[in-house]
Amino acid sequence: MTDFRALCQELVDDLEMSDWPYKLKEVFRADIARARAALAQPEPQGPTDEELWDLYQDLGSYFSPTEFARTVLARWGRPAIEPVPVSERLPGPEDCDA
Repeated sequence: MTDFRALCQELVDDLEMSDWPYKLKEVFRADIARARAALAQPEPQGPTDEELWDLYQDLGSYFSPTEFARTVLARWGRPAIEPVPVSERLPGPEDCDA
């Protein structure tokens, strides 16, 4: 687990166990649920050296380093954490229209 994920896990655990007034505890439940859902997602895995070498050989010498990098990102690049859809969590302020 990366340092930031461990820190987030610790903060969520502390928030959940804290003796907050009832009003605040209700507000934090949605935040705790979102944080736990995000922490439950696997950490992104990059390509292995062998996969990179195989791709490089498949592409041949026709690609520039920039084109190779774009091909690698297109194949293996993705955001670190996928947002949790509103249908699977309570809506937050960012989900409301102006």
